[in-house]
Amino acid sequence: MPAYIVASVEVTDEEGFARFREMLPPVVAKHGGRYLVRAGRPEMLEGDLGLSSLWILEFPTTEAARRFFDSGDNPALLDLWLTCTRSDVALVEGVPG
Repeated sequence: MPAYIVASVEVTDEEGFARFREMLPPVVAKHGGRYLVRAGRPEMLEGDLGLSSLWILEFPTTEAARRFFDSGDNPALLDLWLTCTRSDVALVEGVPG
């Protein structure tokens, strides 16, 4: 069953975030993930989810998504994420097609 990492991301350092964006795709791919939405600007149709820039990554399983998020594969990548952004991140289980 697929799983999704959903993040609302506010970029606080554009230069650092540019480096982060370059480094992230190979790590996502290594864990079987793919981008569904990357840096999408939400247009709210109802209510207020408090979204800044929306990212949605799809993984084949919840376990794969957790391995990606907890991997620590690239400490420099994590440091950039923590210093260049403010974010809310959720893991969401999908439903079988």
